[in-house]
Amino acid sequence: MAGIDSSRAPVGVRERFAMTASAASEAAARACREFGAKGCVLLSTCNRTELWLSGRASLEPYELLCALRGAEPGAHRDCFVRREGLEAAEHLFQLACGMKSQVFGEDQILTQVGTALSLAREADAADAVLETLFRSAVTAAKKVKTAVRLTEADQSVAVRMEAFLKGVMGPLAGTPCLVIGNGEMGRLAARRLVDAGCRVSMTVRRYRHGEVSLPDGVEAVSYEERLSLLPRVRLVVSATASPHYTLRAAEVGPALAGPTVFCDLAVPRDIDPAIASLPGARVYDTDGICGGADARRDEAALTRAREILADGLAEFARWYGFRAVVPAARETGELAARDFMGRVERTVRGLGLSGEAEEDLLDRLRASAEKTVDRLLFGLRETLPSELWQPCMDAVHLAAGGRAEPAGPGDFVPRPAAGGTENAPRFPLFVDLTNSKIALVGGGRVAARRAKALAPFGCSLTVIAPDISPEIEALGARIVRRAFRAGDCAGFDLVLAATDDRETNHAVGEEARRLGIPANVCDAPGECDFFFPAVVRRDALVVGVTASGTNHALAKAAADSLRARMEEWIPKEVTADAAT
Repeated sequence: MAGIDSSRAPVGVRERFAMTASAASEAAARACREFGAKGCVLLSTCNRTELWLSGRASLEPYELLCALRGAEPGAHRDCFVRREGLEAAEHLFQLACGMKSQVFGEDQILTQVGTALSLAREADAADAVLETLFRSAVTAAKKVKTAVRLTEADQSVAVRMEAFLKGVMGPLAGTPCLVIGNGEMGRLAARRLVDAGCRVSMTVRRYRHGEVSLPDGVEAVSYEERLSLLPRVRLVVSATASPHYTLRAAEVGPALAGPTVFCDLAVPRDIDPAIASLPGARVYDTDGICGGADARRDEAALTRAREILADGLAEFARWYGFRAVVPAARETGELAARDFMGRVERTVRGLGLSGEAEEDLLDRLRASAEKTVDRLLFGLRETLPSELWQPCMDAVHLAAGGRAEPAGPGDFVPRPAAGGTENAPRFPLFVDLTNSKIALVGGGRVAARRAKALAPFGCSLTVIAPDISPEIEALGARIVRRAFRAGDCAGFDLVLAATDDRETNHAVGEEARRLGIPANVCDAPGECDFFFPAVVRRDALVVGVTASGTNHALAKAAADSLRARMEEWIPKEVTADAAT
């Protein structure tokens, strides 16, 4: 993460990076869409702006935030702090319960952290890591708020504002006030002023229809009337989410009728700083209002709060560490379910159920088997020390029929590299497929060609498709008569995607790659780990012919010519003798 707050920069710098809710949501989406982040959350309050990323984006967090805001990276680099890993997580946990706030111990930040996560969700930018991190921080902060009080008195920006104004203006009772903005901060400020005895008016936008929520004792006025009310008030508080000034010096000057205090609780600022130069006007921003002496802290409560946060942070660290073994756990569950289904499928099909009822029962059994194994494996997180997770998972995975070293995300699979190599000459590699488990997804014309090419080589072929051609049926392969599902690639040695649907073929290839299984995708050479040649065979002699993806007709013609002239070039007794 990269962040700026009041301890590192004044409001005039912070407001350049502040964002409205809609801007934060759009920025999070752009960070994932344009800059390659797996997840992004933007937290923007009157005190801070923080960009949170998971995964490796194309830019560092600070440079990425500058790109999103159109800022020059060289201008404010020293105002930002960068954190990563558990240091960043610990910062967020402390932040969520008010330990990093300008007003120490205030409660509003807890809601703001939760809102930032909600905005990321709406933008489809909250991946599993940031989702879990932010939820864990909010949960821990709620436990702190329930168990202890960090300060001897309630703290919030509104409480600090009231105390500040009493110091500047003296007793507030009877003071005519205007509050601009009826969002959460505006309502909190208005409520404190009413409790202090002020006569409070609050602006409401005309375009808002229906009932408007205002604190008791507050008079609603139109936002457009704000300037006409200035001669009758002595205190103005502005707290909107607008990116523009709500009051400008040129408009305010003619309307002032006496000494007036302007209290700006917004970031970016609502009130034009130039108003401070007008006769009788005093302007204060959040730094002036919320800075200064801290509330008295309860040290015993702070110690207890840190213990609660440490427990929450440790639980998040365990979850995060367990992620490394999740792919093996998932694959093990799928392998176990496949083994279970192989044992019960014949029994189920012998029950005499209708086709729909039979498939429904098989689906339920398969799902139940996977969930049972998942429950056992994911329970290891709670019962085993973290250093035993991987060896234990590897052993169970192997016992379930998996590979000795299960592939995980990012493991190497020999897919063509980027950079225009898709139609480069292909090197022939010949392998023994005897008893190899091969999944063929698709049941049409292309799939039939693949199946017939493989059939003579002793592999164990499973065909997955809702409709199977008679040519495939005749080969005696294992048939799974349904559409491809996530998890179908688990446990196979090779995977072939040969449907007539691009989306399905892509999904098959991606799942195979995620599991470290070489795949051939019939309609996307760039997604293939290996390629099918035209095969010419006589006894032990096997010839593979390819035009490297440039001309399938040429490869077929060459193979047909080889077959036709094989007898002339190589007498049959020669290949027969070689075979023996």
